[in-house]
Amino acid sequence: MKKSIISIFMVAALLLTYLVSPLSTVAAADSIYASDVHKNNVGKILFSESGIKAGKETAGQFTDKFTADSKIYAIAYLDKKVQSIEKIGQKFDDTYIPYETVQAVATLSIDGMEYYGNSTPIIPMNIQDYQSNKAYFTFEIVPDPKDTVGYNLTTWYENLFILLGSGEHEVTIDLSLNNQKIASGSFNIDWTNGDLEKLKKNAEDCNKIATDYRANLRKMPAQFSQKHKPYKDASLSDKNIKALITKTYPNLKKITKFVTIGKSTTSWYVEKDDYDYPVAKYSTNETWAIYQATDGWSYIIQVKVKCDYEGFGVYGEPYIDPVIYPAKIATKNVK
Repeated sequence: MKKSIISIFMVAALLLTYLVSPLSTVAAADSIYASDVHKNNVGKILFSESGIKAGKETAGQFTDKFTADSKIYAIAYLDKKVQSIEKIGQKFDDTYIPYETVQAVATLSIDGMEYYGNSTPIIPMNIQDYQSNKAYFTFEIVPDPKDTVGYNLTTWYENLFILLGSGEHEVTIDLSLNNQKIASGSFNIDWTNGDLEKLKKNAEDCNKIATDYRANLRKMPAQFSQKHKPYKDASLSDKNIKALITKTYPNLKKITKFVTIGKSTTSWYVEKDDYDYPVAKYSTNETWAIYQATDGWSYIIQVKVKCDYEGFGVYGEPYIDPVIYPAKIATKNVK
């Protein structure tokens, strides 16, 4: 009797495992989808004349036909969550963008021919979507300035629209992340009445609005929470470096944060040419600062102190050599 009961329980357990496992697998797969539209368009880029809210989009809002007067928004639906494609450490470019994370790269084809313009369109994922491990990228090609959150929209002007002649064209966008193709999509555009000056002005207006949008998202970099390590060389005292920074940035009102970090035990390193002759010397560790500007915003900078070699063992006066361009941050976020 006991054996029979045990057998029944074993069979029931196996049956339950069989039934639950496929459901669990389906549930895990479904968890990557923002919507049914996502589920039905994995690996595709879809386009719309209005802003796209992942999870609230409808199939009816998408189109593949536009005119020169259209606004164009896009979403790329991935087959996996973004963090499984690329993990991030400390990522930044020369404008320092800690509010963004991974950046997909767009390759453009016009009427079946691949083009490379002045620069490559970059599609960044905002920090909120990355931290939530989303499986899609939303981006703007020609947005309305009233609701833009775009990034470097002039690249679409420089890499796409200036290449279009009058008439209809098919545009294909292939999106890659971490050297992997993640999505592709095409649309047709009638450029018969294309106005490049109007389009360029729209992109410039949107870029300014988007810059302020991102400045409000931006948080203080982790570098400012690290222990300050002043230089031993008196010429690189905090006071002297701050004075050089103040002299370098004309819109600087006051320096509100300042830190030097790193593991170097020396104050200077010497750059030499191919013949082993000195060219210049630079401060060794990382110096970061945030200054409040005359426009009411604050800016994050990273700098080196540099002295050019003048010959006979003599170096010139120190000056600031910027490592990154000033990155705008809302003053309220500087704490």
